[in-house]
Formats: sequence, structure tokens, C-alpha cells
Amino acid sequence: SSDLFGSPNLAGVWPVKLWLSPEADALDPLRDLDRLASRLHAAALNGAEFFALPVIDNGHALEWALACFHSPLILVPLPENLPDPIMRARLSQLPGKVVFPSDLPPGSQSVAPGPKRKGLDQTWAVVFTSGTSGSPKGVAISGSAFCASAHGHVVASGLAKATWLLNLPLYHVGGLSVLTRAFFLDSDICIGSSRFSSEESARWIRSGRVEGVSLVSTTLKRLLDLKDLSFSHLKIALLGGGPCPQSLSREALARGVPLRLTYEIGRAHV
Repeated sequence: SSDLFGSPNLAGVWPVKLWLSPEADALDPLRDLDRLASRLHAAALNGAEFFALPVIDNGHALEWALACFHSPLILVPLPENLPDPIMRARLSQLPGKVVFPSDLPPGSQSVAPGPKRKGLDQTWAVVFTSGTSGSPKGVAISGSAFCASAHGHVVASGLAKATWLLNLPLYHVGGLSVLTRAFFLDSDICIGSSRFSSEESARWIRSGRVEGVSLVSTTLKRLLDLKDLSFSHLKIALLGGGPCPQSLSREALARGVPLRLTYEIGRAHV
């Protein structure tokens, strides 16, 4: 579906913008791609297969994730400061050599001239489940799965392009989906904190720059508690992560939140 997704990423070009704050100028998301991808390629030449990335802040993590998408290594985003036993348990599920950012060789431009996006049939990331029904399990996600998810979003929402607020950590599938949806739909991203802040999110929404947000019931409730917050600039608010109380969705709709439930499909109040 080249008309829908375009093909700029095939050559390692993502012609979109990033904002670190409502007041800041836009940044080029690929400004450091060559250098980071070069280091990942060098690690792959030394036998590495997986890139474990503790997510300290979303801006830093996003740059590394994009570099992974243009390298042979598979992205494994992780919460920061995981206790050693938990970290070892997660990494033991990966069937290959794992490197962290601190393990990477310096690299050189000659290692990876003109980084190219990895094929859609390849594994792009391993994301760990929350462990609700047992120990967290690593789930391998291919480029085609991310692409299909972006396509499904367009079909379900009717919205092909929006400027998204990244206010979930990239180790969370919801946060990573903000990046991959923007990646395949050539959408801009406003980078929020990896730890949700209702005040920060409200500042982005009030700025009028943000058009799409991903929320769970708790974070939606915290935004609705800001009684003076207008949602008129939003085009879509995805709500997932679990069931949404009917009273909450009704309040959101009454406040003008363009709500789309991604956990409960087909409910009458959607």
C-alpha cells in the first residue's frame, strides 16, 4: 500500500519532525542516525543479535530505536533500573548475544554507509508482557506486524496522519506503537516524559500542537480532573490497556475527547 504508507523509510529517510517541548523548535529525528546505526552494525559484526535499551527518557530511546530499525540488531526496550535477577530472567529468553549501549564499539561511518531500513519480514523488536498471568514473556514483533498495526489504525479510525504525543515509555507496547505508527504513517511526534504527567500532557494539549494521544483509563481520568482543559485540538484519543468504565467514557465524550477504545471493541458507548 505505497499510497497509504509511502516509501521514504526504505532509504532511511523519515521526513518528519520531533518536538521536545511545546516551546522548543522542531528537531530532525534522524540527525544522529548514521553514527548510532554504525555502532549497531559494528556490534552485529561482532556477533550481537539483540540491543537491550533501558528507557531512561523517551527522546534518547527514540533515537536508538530508529537506529535499530536501520541495523541488523533487534530492539529490546526495557524499564530502567530493573533489579539484576529480573534483568537476567528477561535476557535469558533471548536466543542470541545481547548488547547494551555501553557495550557498543565506537563504530565508524564506513561500517554502515547510508543505513537502510530492515525488511518487514524481519523481527524489529522484542517487547516483554506485563506478567499479569505469570512471568513477563518476550514477544517478537516483526516490521510487517508494526506496519499492519499502523494500517489497521487508519482503517479503524479514518485518520491517516496526526501529530502524536509520546507520553508512554518506549518499553511499553503502547509507547512503542506511537513511534512505529508515526514511522509508517510519516507523522510528527511530540516527545513527553516516559513517566506520565497530567500537567505535562495538558501543556502539550493546550499548545494545540498535539493531535493524537494514547491513554489508559487512569491517565484519562487524571486529564479529565483538570476541569479547565480543552480537548478541542485533538483529532483522536486512543484508550487501551484494559476495560474502560462506562461512566469515564461518557464523561470524556461529554468533554469533547475524540475517544477510540482499543481494548473493548464494538461497545455501544464508543
